[in-house]
Amino acid sequence: MTLLSPGIETKEINLQTTIARSSTGRAALVGKYNWGAAFQITQTVSEVDMVDKFGRPDDQTADSFFSGINFLQYGNDLRVVRVLNELTARNSSPQYETLKYTITSAGVGYKPGSVVNVLQAGAIIATGAVTKVSASGGVIAVVIPTAAIIAKAKTLNDYPNLDVAWQMQFVSGGPGSGQSATATIDSIQLDSNIYFPNDEFAKSALSMRDDLKATFIDVCEEQRIPVMAARYAGNYGDNLKVAIIAYKDYYNFDANGRVTSVKTIDPVVYPSGLQYGNITPSSYLEYGPQNANQFAFIVFNNGVAVESRVLSTKVGDRDIYGTSIHVDEYFGNGYSAYVQATAESWPATYTGVLSFGGGNAGSSTVSSGDWIKGWDMFADREHTDINLLIAGACAGEGAKLASTVQKAVIAIADERRDCLVSVSPPREFVINQPVATAVRKIVDWRRGITTSGAAIDDNMNVGTTYATIDGNYKYQYDKYNDINRWIPLAADIAGLCARTDTVGQPWMSPAGFNRGQIANVIKLAIETRQPHRDEMYQNGINPVVGFAGQGYVLYGDKTASQAPTPFDRINVRRLFNLLKKSISESAKYKLFELNDAFTRSSFRSEVSSYLDTIRSLGGIYDFRVICDESNNSPTVIDRNEFVATILIKPARSINFISLNFVATSTGADFDELVGSFQQ
Repeated sequence: MTLLSPGIETKEINLQTTIARSSTGRAALVGKYNWGAAFQITQTVSEVDMVDKFGRPDDQTADSFFSGINFLQYGNDLRVVRVLNELTARNSSPQYETLKYTITSAGVGYKPGSVVNVLQAGAIIATGAVTKVSASGGVIAVVIPTAAIIAKAKTLNDYPNLDVAWQMQFVSGGPGSGQSATATIDSIQLDSNIYFPNDEFAKSALSMRDDLKATFIDVCEEQRIPVMAARYAGNYGDNLKVAIIAYKDYYNFDANGRVTSVKTIDPVVYPSGLQYGNITPSSYLEYGPQNANQFAFIVFNNGVAVESRVLSTKVGDRDIYGTSIHVDEYFGNGYSAYVQATAESWPATYTGVLSFGGGNAGSSTVSSGDWIKGWDMFADREHTDINLLIAGACAGEGAKLASTVQKAVIAIADERRDCLVSVSPPREFVINQPVATAVRKIVDWRRGITTSGAAIDDNMNVGTTYATIDGNYKYQYDKYNDINRWIPLAADIAGLCARTDTVGQPWMSPAGFNRGQIANVIKLAIETRQPHRDEMYQNGINPVVGFAGQGYVLYGDKTASQAPTPFDRINVRRLFNLLKKSISESAKYKLFELNDAFTRSSFRSEVSSYLDTIRSLGGIYDFRVICDESNNSPTVIDRNEFVATILIKPARSINFISLNFVATSTGADFDELVGSFQQ
């Protein structure tokens, strides 16, 4: 503040500014997976991390899974978005294999607990109870254990659609004096009835209500079970069983209600009605529930306890360490790796085991729109710092989808202008094709026209320096399923770029014997010869070639531009991506400063110092920074603009080597001959 009376005021001014080098090896991947958050960017750093977050591969998800794994063989920073068909995807839940029925007459006089039998051809197969009634005692809902029903139906080939011989019988007397209720049995429910893509949408999906139909929470209330489902869509959740043990069932109490010891219990599994087997909850937990609002929460995955916690249905309740353990806070913050739940309608003192099922990864019918929706999450360069886009994971989905999606990814890169897209050809053009046929199909796809002049609808006819196209597939071992698979090479090419940053510099070519070695290759789909490679390279397709005893090598470094410019090579494109990003990050600190000689000189000095370092490392041959009155005229200044022009001579990679061997006479003078053979 300004002094208004005698005193001393101190100020600090920082005149030192530098340009920090931006990251260059961070990749983005969109794909299909069997587990994990959908339509949300997730960072993965290793193969173990990938498996933990997205599950193991199957035939539907192998290309996407191994694209991620293959990149992580070279780099260590991958941002993944899982895509799926939201119409078919389901999160596993306890509502799988419950009994679907229709109340045809509610009757009167029933109470919760009134007995209900399920009969097949007149014989009682299962016995349940009424759970919800109207004010007049009319039946609204029942719960029926389904293990015996399912077993019987399968022996009769009635599963899951039960025929008319199956009947529901409401028993008069008992807890109520109900009469006249009737119902029809429809089928065994194979739908989990719940889908949400990620944690952000979990609570709203679990709690959603609809005046026109029963929702997930409605059914849970009718069945008197907690509102709970698998955290992510996919049948991985079908392996889960969740044990919930209330305070009253966790301990033994004396006559005064004081805890004497912990219990071993044999809880009932919902919806089967079978006994789970003995559980001693205290063996899975550091401490037990401390009051009647708290309960033990234990998750079993394939019978193995993988998660355990004491939780509470009371807002503000805390554990013995003072940490909040309210159900909504625990699950809302994503603390459970397997389950999502809500405290709403949690049945008081519930004890039991919930068996999950009905999960669907939604991977079999993922559309181009679903893929592009995933890629759109990387469209904003201000919010997502990405350098490499692995588009080729969809190359095995058919030429139409592969072409549509990969073009959309290239459009994103062209708009961002700071990253490089890695594209792979459609699988059917390469796998199980003679080499000449495969090369012809790839080239035609790249050009968008056949040799006879016919147009090809599904093509990669693009001209951009922000993409690179490979021309092969690799055969690699899938240790998770003990088979070999053909996998597109887009992730490997992006990985080579990331590894080049580690072993060299971003402005070095990722191709060749020094930095272009492809990892984990059994064999390549096509073994190209020089004429094949010539045709591919002339059309901007980078061959991947196997050399006996020397490995499998990326044998080209062109971008997808046919224009003869410096940017038709990967190393130059990535050099300029780096320079633009790094210098732009520094330039933003000049915003709202005064456009005067000091500001221009400061910026010129910073950029020159940065580029001089790049030049000393071999990235550029020479440069010049122009930022003075010549390009910041009074007119420019009056428009509140700041202009800098940076001239760069980029370093070029060697693509063609000529070795001239000349035989001379014994008496020839080398000094006279040497000039005539230089080219």
